[in-house]
Amino acid sequence: MQKGTLLGLGGLAAAILLWTLLNSGLMGSRLVDGGSSQEAPLELSYLPIEPELEVPPPVDSSSSALQRSVVEAAAPKEEGEPIAATPRTGIHLRFVDPSGVPVAGVRVQFTGQVSHEVSDRTGSARVWSRRGSERRTAAYVHPSFASGRIGANLEEGQLTELGDVVLIPAGAIAVRVETPRGVPIEGAWVEPFSEFELNNNRSTRREVLERTALGAGTDDPNELTDASGRLLLEDLPAGTLRLWAGGEGLLAAYTPPFLVRAGMQSEDVIITLEELDFGLFIRGQVLSPSGVPSPNAKIRSEYSARGASGMRSSHSDEEGRFIIAYEPKIPRNLNAQDRQEEFGPANAKGVEGGAELVLRLTEPEYLLLSVDSESGTAELERLSVSGYNAAHTGVLIRSITRIEENGMLRVPIPGEAFLLEVGARGHDLSQLGPFDPLTVPRELHVSLRPLPGVRGHVRAQGAPLEGATVELYAKATNRRLHNDFPVRVRSRPTVSGTSGSDGSFGLTLRQAGDYFVRVSFEGLAPAEAGPLTIDPRRGLDGLVLELTEGGALEGRVWGDAKIAGRIVALSRGDAHARTVRTDGEGFYRCERLIPGPWQVELASEEISLNSSSSSSDGSKFRESDIESNCVVLEGQTTRHDLSLTGEAQTVLVGTLLLDGAPAVGWQARLMPEGGGLLRSGSDLEDIVGADGNFRITVRKPGEYQLSLGPPDRRAIRLLERLQLVSGENPWQASFSTGAVTFTNAPPVESGPPTILLAGSNGRTQLVMAVGGAVGVVFAEGIPVMPCQLRRIDPASMTNFNDPLSAGTLLMSVELVAGERVQIIVP
Repeated sequence: MQKGTLLGLGGLAAAILLWTLLNSGLMGSRLVDGGSSQEAPLELSYLPIEPELEVPPPVDSSSSALQRSVVEAAAPKEEGEPIAATPRTGIHLRFVDPSGVPVAGVRVQFTGQVSHEVSDRTGSARVWSRRGSERRTAAYVHPSFASGRIGANLEEGQLTELGDVVLIPAGAIAVRVETPRGVPIEGAWVEPFSEFELNNNRSTRREVLERTALGAGTDDPNELTDASGRLLLEDLPAGTLRLWAGGEGLLAAYTPPFLVRAGMQSEDVIITLEELDFGLFIRGQVLSPSGVPSPNAKIRSEYSARGASGMRSSHSDEEGRFIIAYEPKIPRNLNAQDRQEEFGPANAKGVEGGAELVLRLTEPEYLLLSVDSESGTAELERLSVSGYNAAHTGVLIRSITRIEENGMLRVPIPGEAFLLEVGARGHDLSQLGPFDPLTVPRELHVSLRPLPGVRGHVRAQGAPLEGATVELYAKATNRRLHNDFPVRVRSRPTVSGTSGSDGSFGLTLRQAGDYFVRVSFEGLAPAEAGPLTIDPRRGLDGLVLELTEGGALEGRVWGDAKIAGRIVALSRGDAHARTVRTDGEGFYRCERLIPGPWQVELASEEISLNSSSSSSDGSKFRESDIESNCVVLEGQTTRHDLSLTGEAQTVLVGTLLLDGAPAVGWQARLMPEGGGLLRSGSDLEDIVGADGNFRITVRKPGEYQLSLGPPDRRAIRLLERLQLVSGENPWQASFSTGAVTFTNAPPVESGPPTILLAGSNGRTQLVMAVGGAVGVVFAEGIPVMPCQLRRIDPASMTNFNDPLSAGTLLMSVELVAGERVQIIVP
């Protein structure tokens, strides 16, 4: 998710990334008016609610007593009572405030259950799931703190020690939404930025338009502004926050970052919304062939022009209506398909902003497709047919829509030029078309070419093993993080299968490359072979993978008293990292591990079995990214202890002054030099405060690039390379500022900039995209330093390591502190 650094990237990708970061906001008007903001203490009252269902009594932390309590909790209380199919699952935790003081009165319960527990004066709470429940998460709430969720991979029928949960103090905001003339707006929605939007600073003009189209996720009048335009937002975590706001017929807006104070209510945070300019959107309705609205229809919007292309998907509402942001301003080709795919699709080409149209689905027509194998195989396994547009960039027919008829496949005919892609297990994909829907033959035939595949056997204890999962993972070409760990493979398998009764397996591989074969079976350690260079035309045969008990890792977390329930994460770079929690004495143990190097460290979050996260910055994969600090041996237990007190942080402590005053609101971001990825445990970014200071914590020392930019997304960036060491790293800079008027600047609606203002004071670089409007462009607040105006040709640019050498020099520019300089772009 995190983008790579600007410096150190090459070619067109770097220019596009620059444009993404600079995000020309020179022509954008102010979306939010920061009216007077006052604060008042929150009046809080809270009475703990008594448990409604029986909760087992407290148990001591010894292993024997713990096991006994679990058995008793899962056993019937009275003779004749049926035994629950699923034993009860419990959690034991302690709530503390940010300074470590225990918090009493926190209500905690498993998600979706009525039974709950309230933390005692030591902050401790123990909660059990309902019998037969498979809940794996719990929620907690307290009036003085932000609510949240806990738990992930809880052991069924076990009491899991979760250790300390640090509560974030809560505050409240009284918001008033109004028009530019101060008229209150009733029925507007207001909601905080999502964590992803806040961390990645995605509040661009395009995001505003898309958020407008998305609208609010609630019809509850209690969550919308009243007749006076007011809405009280409570239970907000203290700290830096932004808000979105919008409403029917109004352009969405976002606030600048502001501070939510614990136990305080901020009054009169004013958000100004403008009337919607429908020229910025495409509106429409999806109807069935008989004219009935089609709810939740999928609408695909594609564009391609002037070197820019893209595709986005959305869905219609219950009335079949939809709205699509027209940004960038390039005509769209629209395709609509009903949810059940009962009808043929509807299409519209060259649609521009301001259009309001009806997409009427069609009664489908079909063609019959017969398929066989070149080898003469009578029956094909996992036969599938998919349809794509003529450019093979969009799906028109999903394979699940096929219907068998007289031994042939009944394939719906799309409403536009299309390709058919046919495949089966053990065979290569075959492509038919492109076809014109009006002239396509109503009967087609294709013979599939057999592929040798990847074949072998799985064994355990010298005998064939049936039912083992065999997966083929492509070797990563770019640096990637999966579940917060660097990996050497793609996060999802290219193909997978299961071993047969004789232990044999066969995987159909259609793309050449380097792969790892991974085999897993419940109760045994996985096995891996690779990297293997495989050509699908030749395949690979004779693989034998032997599964064993593997090795084990155990250790103890040393430090203060907060060692129970600590999360220990383990990874070997294979996209199968795992986490385990320590017991009451800080011990952990993991078994059935693949022998070899492993990275073991403390983590702040568990790795969920039901979800995962992956990210890549596009830079080339390096084997050195896969770190290790211990080695697992076959049949042995490796000891690896972890220390809380020994963890040294790497912190950048910075100060930025502009014209002698703190650069309040400027955003500071730190990225590894060379396009690396930051893992969690890094703050990623911070906002310059009223004292001019910011603070960013990263996971380890190394080379980084600091990026600083104003809060209103103006296309200005200060960049500086830094070598950070363990501990605190001071940084400070002070600049005078000036203003520039650019005349004859080329407009930029999408893609990278063509004119760049670049400067350097020998330490810090200035990079500013010029464009985004037609005619005169005015920019102020530009740090003064020697600058150059350069023309960028993305098609021919080969090096962007230094903005001062990128593209072609047009002229030298001398900025003057406190004055406006006029530049006529040649």
